[in-house]
Amino acid sequence: MRKKKIGVFIGNTHTFFPRQLMKSIYENSKREDYDLHFYLGLEYAQFMGDDVSSSSDMDYQYSTIYDYAFFSSLDVVIIAYGTITTFHRIAMEDFYEKLNGIPCVVLSDKVDPEKGVSIRTDNYKGIYDCTEHLIKEHGLKRILHLAGPYDINTDAKERLEGYRAALADNGLGFSYRMIAKGDYTEYDDEIVGKLLDDNPDAEAVVSANDEMTTAVYRVCEERGLAVGVDLAVTGFDNIFASAYVEPPLTTNRQNAFEMGKTAVQQAENMIEGRKAEDVLVPVDFIVRCSCGCPSKAVPEAPKDDEDFMNQYNTVKESYHRSLTGPYLIKELITLAEDKHRFYERVCEILCAHGAVTSKIYELPKVCVINNAEDWKMPELLYLTAFQEGNNINVLDVPIEFTRQSSEWMSDFFSEDRHRSFFNFLLFDGKRNYGVLECEISPEKLTDFYMISVQLGTAMHFLEISLERAEFRKKLEEQNSLLNFNAYTDALTGVLNRRGIYDKTVSCLNGHESDHMIIFMVDLDHLKEINDNFGHAEGDNAIKVTATILKNLIGNRGYVGRYGGDEFLAIMAVRESDDKQEWIERIEGAIRKKAEKYNSNSKRPYYVEMSVGGVEVSADSGMDFSQLIAKVDGLLYEAKKNRRSTVIRV
Repeated sequence: MRKKKIGVFIGNTHTFFPRQLMKSIYENSKREDYDLHFYLGLEYAQFMGDDVSSSSDMDYQYSTIYDYAFFSSLDVVIIAYGTITTFHRIAMEDFYEKLNGIPCVVLSDKVDPEKGVSIRTDNYKGIYDCTEHLIKEHGLKRILHLAGPYDINTDAKERLEGYRAALADNGLGFSYRMIAKGDYTEYDDEIVGKLLDDNPDAEAVVSANDEMTTAVYRVCEERGLAVGVDLAVTGFDNIFASAYVEPPLTTNRQNAFEMGKTAVQQAENMIEGRKAEDVLVPVDFIVRCSCGCPSKAVPEAPKDDEDFMNQYNTVKESYHRSLTGPYLIKELITLAEDKHRFYERVCEILCAHGAVTSKIYELPKVCVINNAEDWKMPELLYLTAFQEGNNINVLDVPIEFTRQSSEWMSDFFSEDRHRSFFNFLLFDGKRNYGVLECEISPEKLTDFYMISVQLGTAMHFLEISLERAEFRKKLEEQNSLLNFNAYTDALTGVLNRRGIYDKTVSCLNGHESDHMIIFMVDLDHLKEINDNFGHAEGDNAIKVTATILKNLIGNRGYVGRYGGDEFLAIMAVRESDDKQEWIERIEGAIRKKAEKYNSNSKRPYYVEMSVGGVEVSADSGMDFSQLIAKVDGLLYEAKKNRRSTVIRV
């Protein structure tokens, strides 16, 4: 019986809330009768702020990862929609269309009841409570809002609505100059600065999440403003650092664990045919000092030594893992001309970093994507390599998968336990190569994300190297053909005049053999054959002569057409050989081969040859012209004994 599969679409997992959500889903999904498949939108450029130039921002590639999910035959999909639409707008209708009837649990957005259910945080009330706290407890009136991307993100939109409602319900005015749209990252310093410049009388900033308050704190420090005294600040999410900043941050605790747990419960209900329902998860308002409340209202942050050491060790391990990136790509580049060994080494690295299993899927052809609109969901994927423990397989003939396939590679592994697979996009710049699927724990996500980035770059180098190798192969073939044409007689297939000249000179210089016999062979009465029977018959006689010589000399030397009816043959011999005996033996063999041909031939002429042979050694000091003169004299004497005509009577 096929195991059930729950897919999880989640983005922006470099930040606190998505990562906590992912961890909750992972920890609450341990049943053996189904597996988890995470598809990770790991946007990078926006997360890194000014450290990444706009020209290298290829984060739109990450929206393609969700299409690879439709090769997995999923039964239910959990879509953390708010995390996916932080930087790039993907309409929920697009997911509905691609899901094609697969039920979904949507986090942070409303959903069509016919398509699935929604799990939502009470964003509206959370921000409403923050704003009203500033109004009622602190008497503040000029309260600004650092919003999230409310044009594409439902969470951000609901938080903006809660802020505006709190102002209105308490009789405070509002203008759009009082809000600024950030991107949910900590690198919004410029946006914060402009917001404060536009509102010099500001008393407070209500931020749509905790990450962006980092920028608020920095800007306040630059301007000599004391947070909690000169400017009240609140956040949303209650990330780990919020209790440790100075002053500690007043915020809302968004219960990622509860959302993840609830999403899994609703997905299980769908799989088992039970009723699934929408859930609104409440938030907890946490008062600390950044809003202006006294420090006694703030519970002291825990100082647990074990917790601190765990955090320290995590950072230390992450640092050491980060050092492996350059070495990884350097090693893979050295293997780029051996595709089999390249992927074998990749699987070894994945295993060494803790992957229980891993699979590398490639597109049939690399897809160059200039923007999000260029991408089209693929019809085919090829499994190139896979690993289970120390068992590594690189497939010489990749396994083909379609979106209609009933099986996915993970189905081939043993099904005696629950498995969680994390899928990473493989790309480099505009070039999309496929997907890496690894069975790991969430703690290893950063490590494997870095490996996937390095692997994408290495695959680009592999692509270039294989193209270069193919180009070199074709070039060598072309050069070989050119050399063949340059040194080969087109009619007979033996060496031409240039070819046999070069080989003869090489022999005379001692590069082939120290001792040899040179034969000059003349096809008797070629002109007579041409004049009486045509040049086609003359060509036949030439080819017969060449064949007889090739068969006799074999791999002991070379045969070449020196002129129209003349051939040179070079045969290597040992110093101890009787050279004259060899000359007589070859001359006799040529006559016998010709006689045999003529006895079987129905043509109206004989094919006969005159032969002159001479012994020569590499240290003889003889040059080519001297050699030809000597052997030509011997040929001249032999031609005196030929018959007067080759026409059969």
